[in-house]
Amino acid sequence: MRTLSVMVLLGAVGFLSGCHDDPPKPTDPCTYCEDLKEAKKYFLFDVGSWWVYEEEVTHERDSIYVTQAWNDPESPDFDTYLYSSYQGYYYNFFPLISIGTNCSNPYGSYKKCIYIKNSKFAPGDYVGEENCFFMQYFEGANTPCINVNYTDNKIIFQKIYENYSSGSLSFLRTLKVHTEHSSVENNSPTNHYYVKGVGLIRKEILDSNQVWNLVDYSVTQ
Repeated sequence: MRTLSVMVLLGAVGFLSGCHDDPPKPTDPCTYCEDLKEAKKYFLFDVGSWWVYEEEVTHERDSIYVTQAWNDPESPDFDTYLYSSYQGYYYNFFPLISIGTNCSNPYGSYKKCIYIKNSKFAPGDYVGEENCFFMQYFEGANTPCINVNYTDNKIIFQKIYENYSSGSLSFLRTLKVHTEHSSVENNSPTNHYYVKGVGLIRKEILDSNQVWNLVDYSVTQ
């Protein structure tokens, strides 16, 4: 169980989180703002939840299921562990919450007020950790993120689809997040597609031409 991951940022978001805010948009009326607790709906699912993904070319399948989940219902804080049966690795998702003059808890301005961290590991093998998501997001929003091999690495909300089909499944609002060099995917450029209440529905590992589509799932939150 992870204690509340809160850091007070006073003009140093980039130093403490490894990321920097985009320049403010003075005319932006906060169209994209959501309660920061909404970030949980992309990553926090109860134990017993599972997803099955199929690779488009090889038709190999990966079953991923939740092994641990913790939630603070009064804040955006959570902690969850998923296991990939195909890879034999665990993924741990948890937030870094920023509170300062430009962010508030639980609601936030259109500036970045929460970063979702993803670490990948197996017993005796720690692969790495990276930012995989942030709020507030909008199409084109991006943030630099530390990667020791690529100092210019960043993640980008590349596209927001109001409707999206992945394999045989169809979804409503879908967020495409591009990582230039993913430290948990061997520094490959990757695309992750997220749907609120469902989680990851598609993963594209671009330098190896792997595309994993969600083909079946059962989740509770």
